[in-house]
Amino acid sequence: MSKKFKLKVSARLMRKKVKKQLAPQKKQCRFKNNADLAVALDEGIGTDTQNGVYVVGIIIGLLSSIVDNVPLVAAAMGMYETTEASLFMQDGTFWQFLAYCAGTGGSALIIGSAAGVAVMGLEKISFGWYLKNISLLALVGYLAGAGVYILQNMLLA
Repeated sequence: MSKKFKLKVSARLMRKKVKKQLAPQKKQCRFKNNADLAVALDEGIGTDTQNGVYVVGIIIGLLSSIVDNVPLVAAAMGMYETTEASLFMQDGTFWQFLAYCAGTGGSALIIGSAAGVAVMGLEKISFGWYLKNISLLALVGYLAGAGVYILQNMLLA
């Protein structure tokens, strides 16, 4: 065998080895259902407190920029029971804040809302252009609105 051939084979084997090491490992989801996710959020964030409810709402709102907000809110409805007197009571703090977050958080990315997808097609706006020029403004507006809602609840409660 020639030295050149050995180097080519050696280089090919090294590339395969590196590729194999860099290949993403498949991870299993820790959560078997929505209740497991709710328990993890309760333990990690503390959704039994007012601040925890706001954090969960903001997270769900940001997720709505990637996932359609209707199934996301439906999942939240399955995660948290409506109770008589708590943060999760009907028309309570969590549900009002969730309505705001899921509705407006989707605008952080153009694909997060039906209107954004429609305008992509009508006005030929690319995802990259929106991400570069609009996403930060939408995120600032979303967080400012969430801040105003939280402040309003603190002052008027």
